[in-house]
This record gives sequence, C-alpha cells and structure tokens, in this order.
Amino acid sequence: MKSQQHLEININDLFSYPSAAQLARYAYIANNVAASPGKQAESLASLSPQAPLSLAQQSLWKIYQALGCGEAFNIPFALRFLDPIDEGLFFQAFQDILLRHPALRTLFVDISGEVFQQIVPPEMLSQYEWFWHSQSQDMPLEQALQRAASHHFELDDELPVRITFLRMRKMANRWFRYCSTILCWTSGR
Repeated sequence: MKSQQHLEININDLFSYPSAAQLARYAYIANNVAASPGKQAESLASLSPQAPLSLAQQSLWKIYQALGCGEAFNIPFALRFLDPIDEGLFFQAFQDILLRHPALRTLFVDISGEVFQQIVPPEMLSQYEWFWHSQSQDMPLEQALQRAASHHFELDDELPVRITFLRMRKMANRWFRYCSTILCWTSGR
C-alpha cells in the first residue's frame, strides 16, 4: 500500500480501529499531518474515544474481575542509578512519554455492561497519580519496594503505569516502574 497509495499502515493498525472509516481517518492523519509527535498522537487518539477490548484483553479482564488477581497482573521493574537523578526532569520525560503513547493513559470503563478502553485526555493527566518522588517515601526501602510491587491496579480508575522513586541510604537513587499486564495487550503496537 505504501508504494501504490503512499500510505503506511501496519498490521496492528488494522486491528486497532473498529471500523474502516476510523482506519481511513487514522491513515489520513498519520500520513498527512505534519505535526509534532505529541500532537499527532493526540489527533490519532481522538479518533475513537472508546475502543473495544481485544479477545486477550477480554479474557484477562474477566479473570481480573473474578479473582481480583492484583499483583499477578503487574510487571515490576526496578533500576538502580549510581549517580544522583533529577527526579523533576525524569517526571517531565515520562510525562512526555505518556502524552505520546495514549495506551499508557488508557482506562477500562464499563458502559452498559460492556468494557471498553478509554484514553485519558492530556489535559486530565494531572488528575491521576502515577509518579511518586522519593520525598514521599515514608518507610524503609525493602518495605517500600514490596508495597510498590504488590500494588493492586484499579484499571477502571487509575492509569496502568506507576513510577516510584525510592532512595537508598548513603547510596544512589533507585526508581521502580511497574504496569499492568493488561496494558501490554492494550498497546498492541
């Protein structure tokens, strides 16, 4: 399609939009808008305020609802930095990532008994807690790591990603990032 129509559509794009009309709008915006990546991502995200769950997401959602698996759906990831980190700059960098990748701002909402993916608009991002500075650390490191890793995401009410900075005494910063497994099927790209 790229050589004949001058359109680039990936295989995942075919499954990301519930109708041919929305896929066509996506193709038009993705291939013709000369905007910054953030603005282009927002234009693409605005195509469909709600998107249906994939079959894998539906299965995971049913398990999540039935068993309340909590941390079984988490993908914890920790890094240790040897040098001091500017947490404010780190926050800004990850905020940019959240703005460019709508899947990281996705909630799972129930509308008349059917669950959909709902993208949180950028202007509402500040209403969600997803980043914790090390100043908010109120317990010993190991306890804080355990609390972060065992967080139970409420995917209908909070973003599927959390970043927590923790400080080790007399050592470098450590930051801890984790997200919900359902997000991995959400992004699909």
